[in-house]
Amino acid sequence: MKWIYRISILIGVLLQPGLTVGQQVSDEMARQLAEMAAESKPTFKMDPQTEELQGEAFDKLPTTLFPLTPEQIKVLRDLFVESKQAAAYTQPVPTRPTSSALVVDLTPGATPPVIRLGAGYVTSLIFLDAAGEAWPIKGYDIGNPTAFNVLQPTAGGSETGGNTLLIQSNTMFKDGNLAVILKGLNTPIMITLLPGQKAVDYRVDIQVPRAGPSNKGVHNMTLPSTINPVLLDFINQLPPKGSKQLVIKGAAAQGWLYKDRVYLRTPLTLISPGWVAKLSGSDGNINAYEVTEMMSQIILLDNGEMKHATVEGL
Repeated sequence: MKWIYRISILIGVLLQPGLTVGQQVSDEMARQLAEMAAESKPTFKMDPQTEELQGEAFDKLPTTLFPLTPEQIKVLRDLFVESKQAAAYTQPVPTRPTSSALVVDLTPGATPPVIRLGAGYVTSLIFLDAAGEAWPIKGYDIGNPTAFNVLQPTAGGSETGGNTLLIQSNTMFKDGNLAVILKGLNTPIMITLLPGQKAVDYRVDIQVPRAGPSNKGVHNMTLPSTINPVLLDFINQLPPKGSKQLVIKGAAAQGWLYKDRVYLRTPLTLISPGWVAKLSGSDGNINAYEVTEMMSQIILLDNGEMKHATVEGL
């Protein structure tokens, strides 16, 4: 056979004396090996009918692997996104988060406060006494346990309960109520839970017009049974309709004129003029004052320093 003959020639070339390895592997040797490989390669001629069938199968392969066109895939993708958006739909207008404070009325026949909830949103209820101190929660009961999830975090990691409740609505429109028992208070605090509203209460400071167990300094004080709701509006920066904004210069304070009375909101202490009503925020850093005597000059106390401020717009 030819390839045996050529191999013998190559062996003879390799065994020539006086040649190095690099000289023995010559172009002639490479050419001979290439010819041997070409002659030893089997030749196979495909049947025309078989070749035609393979061509047809290959042409059908893209359609088999990818039955949809790129445009159809895009349409299906858009429909999938629309279905997910529809499943997550709650209401046409996004919920508006709010934070507020309210004072509960413990007298019989009073309307319970309303807390606005939203599915997927957590609302915190913080219970305070008349002086703004934390009032621990002894227990609570929910009117519709399947519709609401209520959690009471512990105070500072201890086993005793704190003064905060975390509430979340499990549904969009099922309402219910909540009864909260505060430590040392026999009257339960009744609260109406109303989900599915345009506004959701993220945080609500609930103030009870009583002396709480944590505030020992107010037990001998005479506390009002109710708190001026107008002061509550001003301390929440929600001036009632008809109020007029005043300009106060010289001190950190805000002022309004409402029904011939001046209302001040300030972190400072009002010295002059004398006030007839005062309300402090839950954190103790903001005060609201009701003043009957309208003056263009007021005096405030800022960490022991007198501040003289002017009031414009009276």
